[in-house]
Amino acid sequence: MRVAIWRALRRLSWRVVIVDEAQNIKNPSAAQTKAIKSITFIEKASYINLAV
Repeated sequence: MRVAIWRALRRLSWRVVIVDEAQNIKNPSAAQTKAIKSITFIEKASYINLAV
């Protein structure tokens, strides 16, 4: 089910994509990084959760 949803969402053209826990996409060979970079978008925002 997850793959089907991802394929459907990836076909859309997004204006903004917000990535929560963006530190998880540092590795260019990671599946999560490849998935995020496969999305067509105009702007992006990243959120990194820092413990205080």
